Amino acid sequence: MDETDTMSLFRRWQTVANSRPDYRLKLSRDVASPSTIDLAPLPADSTYALVIGSLARHPDAEKVAFQAVVVSTLQMLFTIGQQEQQAADAALSLAQKEKLAHMAQTMQATAEALHQAVRAKGEHMLDLATPAASQSGTATSWWFALSEALEALETGLTWTKTLVSGRPRGSAVRTLGDVIARLLHTHHQVLLEEAAQWLD
Repeated sequence: MDETDTMSLFRRWQTVANSRPDYRLKLSRDVASPSTIDLAPLPADSTYALVIGSLARHPDAEKVAFQAVVVSTLQMLFTIGQQEQQAADAALSLAQKEKLAHMAQTMQATAEALHQAVRAKGEHMLDLATPAASQSGTATSWWFALSEALEALETGLTWTKTLVSGRPRGSAVRTLGDVIARLLHTHHQVLLEEAAQWLD
């Protein structure tokens, strides 16, 4: 995948991120049969930001391919963090609220690490991108908030894999994509478990 392909995918992400299908219609089916992804043991929450900080010092961090992934995932994680916080605000118990709030904090901390990784080429992409609309303070039901967060996580996971497909394993771009995919997959599984407990 060359730089032209990367920029094309980046622009497509801007469109698709705002036109996702209604996840609520298939939530029960996904709870019953969640997708499986072969991943290594998960790192601690703080490790995501630390790994991204290390990758930001890689020579390839200045290149268009790396910056396209940084900018796309930065916007995505910021939005998902807001949606997870909405789910936390509408939680059905204190324990659930604390769990979801911690997830939202992890997502926002990772987004901040990505923001620190933005370079000149990434700044140009941010200028081209449509700012994510703030959703804070919007009252909603827990089930609706959970469904919205699950939908965003699933879409983000698919697009993160697409952005880094074809990149060699061990490269800075592929490693960044793997880190983000692991974070999204972990949160997706936790929210599916919360939904399963609610349906029981």
